[in-house]
Amino acid sequence: MRLFVITLCLLQTPSLIVAVVRGFQAKPKQLPYQASLKCYFDNSNDKPHWHGGTIISPRWILTAAHCLQQPKIDLVKVIVTVGVVNKTNREEPGFVEMVVNKEDTIPHDQFNPKTLENDMGLIKLPNDLTLNAYVKAAYLSKQMVYDVYDWFSGRVGIMSGWGLTGSGRPTNMLQYGHAGILHNIRCRLIWQSQMRKTILDTFMCISFRHSGPCRGDSGGPLILEGSNRTLIGVFSHGFDPACRIRMPDIFTRVSYFVDWIEEHTGPL
Repeated sequence: MRLFVITLCLLQTPSLIVAVVRGFQAKPKQLPYQASLKCYFDNSNDKPHWHGGTIISPRWILTAAHCLQQPKIDLVKVIVTVGVVNKTNREEPGFVEMVVNKEDTIPHDQFNPKTLENDMGLIKLPNDLTLNAYVKAAYLSKQMVYDVYDWFSGRVGIMSGWGLTGSGRPTNMLQYGHAGILHNIRCRLIWQSQMRKTILDTFMCISFRHSGPCRGDSGGPLILEGSNRTLIGVFSHGFDPACRIRMPDIFTRVSYFVDWIEEHTGPL
């Protein structure tokens, strides 16, 4: 599973999916907060855009705004699948699938598709999920510190999703990987050495040395290692369309958006 996000491609085609590169195949019940999203847009010829998401309550999925809106074409529906390792296997014991209409999706109202600022979105499910060993909610990171650039710097995050793997091919099997969280200033220097890119306070960067997200993983979670399913990031974008793991990938920092999330979901 390549956890590499594609910034340049997202700027041109924000519908690209991201997957975990150089990762490991998940086991049943290992990542019970993970959701698979099939997003259908007008004029897509019934070919969905694949994305990831995170269960944050029995009724709500957190994902990236770019998963829910595209330039010049409207979202029609999202098919949400949870409780599985193989996203196509309806026989897995935890399998749950729901169809969500556009009216129950909420991309952030200040999302900027050019800079990918405020790349955060919500999906309201038509029915409550039954939480069990296969389906569990992640907890939102609500902690803030004065020096936001240092927040989680040096810690390790767990990325997960379906999409392109190290072979460059998509996979139906849920993958995960570990990555160090970079100081935002260091991330800014690396990005600016390659292109003019502003690393915002609301961004969180991960190391590009080992696992990373790739097409098919966008919208998926970054969980703080060693925590009890604490969600600290939502995969937003990266640098290399080929997912060759040479640049830090960028997640949207969850702690900045807790107030916005709970305005829609109620207290979590």
